[in-house]
Amino acid sequence: AWGSARRDRRFTDASHAVFEVDGRTVDEELLMFFATTLERMFMGIRPYWGDGRGGMHTTWIRADVQHFFWRLPRLLRRGGGLTPAQGYNSRDLDALTLRLNGPYTLDGELFPAPVTSVAISAEGPLRLLTLVGPVAGRS
Repeated sequence: AWGSARRDRRFTDASHAVFEVDGRTVDEELLMFFATTLERMFMGIRPYWGDGRGGMHTTWIRADVQHFFWRLPRLLRRGGGLTPAQGYNSRDLDALTLRLNGPYTLDGELFPAPVTSVAISAEGPLRLLTLVGPVAGRS
């Protein structure tokens, strides 16, 4: 957000992306594309509001959006009235294959442009083993 507000090209240059949503091909210049299986992100952020039954929340923002920095608080609160006509889209999907023309970030790590495409899918909940101390009354 800060890079976008400063108009730093590393954060404001568009990337061409091609993917399918509900049988429709999206072929656009995008400012950002988010995909997560988390129901709530860091600090309670929920930048997704779309329909669909998939386990992965996606939100994409076209490169031609106006006033991105000023609309950012609405984006972080489940879209807050942002619409496709304004350049903001959100949808819940089970799987997605992105064809990109530039680098991308996955879990905080920057990767170069993919050779062909990046496939992303939701696989269900992750089960963690929790180790606890001795139970009272047992040795």
